[in-house]
Amino acid sequence: MKFPAYYPLSRRLLSGLTAGILLGILVGTAISIWVITSRDPHQPAVLKSQLTLHLSAIYGLLLLIPGLLISTLVIGKRKDIGLFASVIIVLGVLLTFYYGRNIFAFYVVDRATGGRWIYEILGTATWLLVCWLFYKLLVILEKRFRGMTLTITFLVVALILVWNLYTILKPSSASHSAVAELDLPIPNEDIKVALIGFDSAWWEMMTPLLKEGSLPNFKKLMDEGVHAEFETLIPTASPALWTTIITGKLPEKHRITHFRVSRFPVTGAVIPFNSAPRICYEFNWMLGPIIKQVRMNSTFRMTEALWNILSDAGLTVGMVNWWSSYPAESINGFNISIQAYDYLVRSSRGEKREGESVAVYPSHMFSELEPYVIDPLKLPIDSVARFIHIQSHEDRKLYQEIAKIPVSSRGQEMAMVKFYYPWDESVLRMTQYLATTYEQPDFLGVFMDGLDPIQHWYLPFFFHERHQDVLSQININRLKDTVPEYYKYLDEVLGKLVGMLDPNTIFIVVSDHGFDHGLHKNFIYEHENGPPGIFIAAGNNIKRNTTINEASVTDITPTILSIFGLPIGRDMDGRVLSEIFEEETANIQWVDTYDIKPRKMGKPVHSDMDEIHNDRLRALGYIK
Repeated sequence: MKFPAYYPLSRRLLSGLTAGILLGILVGTAISIWVITSRDPHQPAVLKSQLTLHLSAIYGLLLLIPGLLISTLVIGKRKDIGLFASVIIVLGVLLTFYYGRNIFAFYVVDRATGGRWIYEILGTATWLLVCWLFYKLLVILEKRFRGMTLTITFLVVALILVWNLYTILKPSSASHSAVAELDLPIPNEDIKVALIGFDSAWWEMMTPLLKEGSLPNFKKLMDEGVHAEFETLIPTASPALWTTIITGKLPEKHRITHFRVSRFPVTGAVIPFNSAPRICYEFNWMLGPIIKQVRMNSTFRMTEALWNILSDAGLTVGMVNWWSSYPAESINGFNISIQAYDYLVRSSRGEKREGESVAVYPSHMFSELEPYVIDPLKLPIDSVARFIHIQSHEDRKLYQEIAKIPVSSRGQEMAMVKFYYPWDESVLRMTQYLATTYEQPDFLGVFMDGLDPIQHWYLPFFFHERHQDVLSQININRLKDTVPEYYKYLDEVLGKLVGMLDPNTIFIVVSDHGFDHGLHKNFIYEHENGPPGIFIAAGNNIKRNTTINEASVTDITPTILSIFGLPIGRDMDGRVLSEIFEEETANIQWVDTYDIKPRKMGKPVHSDMDEIHNDRLRALGYIK
């Protein structure tokens, strides 16, 4: 069949090629903006621009094919609309239908409890009508303002490219290279500080337990010190928040913005972002086969952490299990990275894995710590009986089968306790060994991760009266007390940590956020709205039984620096919590920045534990 083409085929193909690239740049830009605003708003400007340019390039190539296909079908009878405008309008309307239909399917059809096929048919028909009207509107506008489509498209694309290239290429405003060495005062002597982090500890759960006397160690610190709601950031991504706590800087400065980074093909650029919008099926398909994703690590932190600052000041430092601490940096003390536990467990099974040599610093401590880790696959049922009501032979049999089920499985609600309780208990045992075998460091930082996944999975069973329609009664009976019992366990952990350290130690206990109410679509509780966490401080010169009004994740590092008599970085985003002290400390000193050492942009570090990490993120709904 011969098409009565008004334009030659070569011209049509060139128009389709151009239209596909230009519209692809617009789509890639729109998706990058969506990714940044909804998932990574703290991304530095240069990384935002890098992400935009890479997605623009990928989508420009991706839309070449539909652009060429559409151009061959544009027969060009109409002389009132240019060829390029015809292609761009048709392709634009098709993309509008594709993404609009995906949005409707994700937010309406997938959440419908019944009659989903009716929603699908009516929604698709309605959206087809909307897109047809949109097409008519664009045609009318193009007729009225001849060349409008071409002019606007070229102008917008040019602005996108010029702006992002300028952002990437412009000189950095930060220039610390002229500072050869910091002139720091001698730190205060005979002061010990312990920073203890419990991921997602939540006053709403703790308050009734405190009133009934079930958290005596938390209560003791509160009576002997100060406490407050602890303001957090959005999004509530643990790597970003705990790095902010240990640097005093917002994620756009320290650049640990999420759980994973993505390596793009051809350029090899590594850009932090965690996930793609769920309606972009093509983007989600590319994550893995084309855009490789690996775990965020300590090399991506572009600012000094508290452990670096205190070490350089001559103080001894001990860190155990802190977020984004792998590979373990060398410090004046010991540094047990957050991936050390997984490596130690595999080593205890006789498995040697690539990367274990940088899981701890100094490396010789690895073999010392191995006896203190608990393998979750060897955890006896009696160890978790306090968290799970195991009342029958069937319960016991079900528990024994957990060893065969990955953490990410939603089919076995007991699994999260089995995999996270031994991790927290191992962190406690490693800390006890290190702080007693070696001299207690001037600063000790310990992080416990288990409460966050425990609450994600088990808060629905604690608030079971609100969710009777989606929870089975047998699981309610088993798991309704898991969360409060885990708080009681962590209270015991706190008591052991306080009891083994110097009585004159200043204790600071924090969590990065609390929790929101209500079931998420994957039947777990979330913390997307940034509910505050907890802040407690007690020790020498700390006020007693006092509540303060404001404390934030940015305030911990400046406050600890002031306790040691060290200056605060002017580039830090937090403040010294001076209201927690009984007596006014010496005048706060300042330094422009502690970031005088060159730090190269991070690089992916292969770890045999990455897939285990991904399983955990899937279990919590952070990634697909």
